[in-house]
Parts: sequence; C-alpha cells; structure tokens
Amino acid sequence: MNDIMLILIYFGIIVLLFLTMVLHKKIHYAISGTFLLALGILPLLYNARIINFNIESFGIMRFIAYFFVIFAAKDLFKEGFQEENIKLKIPTLLFAIFLLIFTTIPTLNNMNILIIDIPKYPDIINHVIYIISGLFLLIGIFTLVESD
Repeated sequence: MNDIMLILIYFGIIVLLFLTMVLHKKIHYAISGTFLLALGILPLLYNARIINFNIESFGIMRFIAYFFVIFAAKDLFKEGFQEENIKLKIPTLLFAIFLLIFTTIPTLNNMNILIIDIPKYPDIINHVIYIISGLFLLIGIFTLVESD
C-alpha cells in the first residue's frame, strides 16, 4: 500500500509540473514559486527537527527541483530582458545566469557528460537557491506586465 501511495504522489507531482507549463504565466509563477519555496524550506525545517516529514526521501524530488529551477531561470532570464526598472533588471538577469550555470554544470558533471572536477558543496546551498528562486518567481507575479 505504501508503494502505491508513493507512485500516486510522484505521478501527481509530475502532472502538476507539466500542467504549469500550459497555465497562465502568473499561475505558472505562483505554482512554481510555491513549489520551489517548499523544496527549500521543508528540508531546512526537517534538519532543524521542527517537522518530521523529509521531502528529500522522495528520490524524484531532486530531478523535479532541477527541472523547476531550470524553468525558473529561463523565465527570470526572459523577464529580466523585458524589465524596464534597471534595479530589478540586473539582479534578475545575473541570478538567472547563476541558476542556469549552478544547475546544469553539476547535473551534467554527475551524468559524466562534462568531465571537470567540481567540489562537493553542502545541500543547504541548494535549499537556499530553491528559496531565492521561488521568491523571485513570486515577486514576478506582482511585477509582471503582460502584453496579451
């Protein structure tokens, strides 16, 4: 019974992941930002022994997190170029580039596609990146100017 529940949870998360790509941009940002915030905050709360639920015990979560972060970087990069306020434009573009590099290079290295020596870093760095990415997407909901 436990395996069936786990498979249903995985399937639900994957369906939600793909549904966000066809939703309205603000709804997509809200779901993606909330998901990334949860992926960043829940492990920190678990490590601090505030909650008993370890989201990292689900093996597929890391893959889903990378997927969301790459799409968040793509969205931030695109929105950064469209942003008129220079105080938001530069940090958004820099963070988008950082996300793309920080996410893709270690992943490609782990798959032995890139053969470079990357030092191991603590998981808290990933959690902080997920939180910041989620916050940028949630901020994007309120600053987004659409031309529909």
